[in-house]
Amino acid sequence: MAILDNFEEDMTYEVLVSTKNEDGSLNVKPFGLKIKDNDFIFKIFPNKTLLNIKNSDELTVYFLQDVLLFTKALTSNLDYDDLLNEVNYEIRRSY
Repeated sequence: MAILDNFEEDMTYEVLVSTKNEDGSLNVKPFGLKIKDNDFIFKIFPNKTLLNIKNSDELTVYFLQDVLLFTKALTSNLDYDDLLNEVNYEIRRSY
């Protein structure tokens, strides 16, 4: 059974997405994610995250439940170690 089998299709999940900035640092932001036919569907408007995905063709999606981590990511105050301690599922994809 694949990890994605645990999620309902067409339901929106609030997740954190990390990408690498040009300087190698991490960019972590909250997004809504839908899963359809084992594909991720995001609605990403032009921003740093989209630029990073286009530049590297890679992102990591974090499924978690701690609302504080979403708030910290939104305000760019997320400590990466705190994130890793709270992750329920981590999925990396390259495109």
